[in-house]
Amino acid sequence: MGTREAKQEIPHPEKTDKAVEMESTKQAISIDLPWPPTANRYWRNVNGRMVLSRAGREYREAVDGLVWQLTCKSGHAVTFGNAELELEIAAFPPDRRRRDLDNLLKPLLDALQHAGVFDDDSQISRLSISRLSPIEGGKLAVRLQCIH
Repeated sequence: MGTREAKQEIPHPEKTDKAVEMESTKQAISIDLPWPPTANRYWRNVNGRMVLSRAGREYREAVDGLVWQLTCKSGHAVTFGNAELELEIAAFPPDRRRRDLDNLLKPLLDALQHAGVFDDDSQISRLSISRLSPIEGGKLAVRLQCIH
């Protein structure tokens, strides 16, 4: 018998009272994002076709909203176009369960690309991800910058 994962509700940026840390310059952004669904839950097979799952759509929407908030706060578009990029991720899991950090990458990169932050995730030439102490709900502290 398998165990069922508890359904993780992804907070919409306008429906949460948690402060979201954001910073943006034309060369770098720092943003706190919700904990993503794993790559294993991001896609679903429907009638032989792979489609984005409900959890995947909700995560994309949440990231898109937070990027929009950052754009409004900074006064300029949060986009790097096709520049070569460095990505640093501090992962604060929602609990102490064992997790593969690499399962966080695909949903995060897809959501950032969908939000227009960069053109394609192949632009990322340097990638760093660290697991830190669990916090309620989990989060990803993301810093993305141009490589000069």
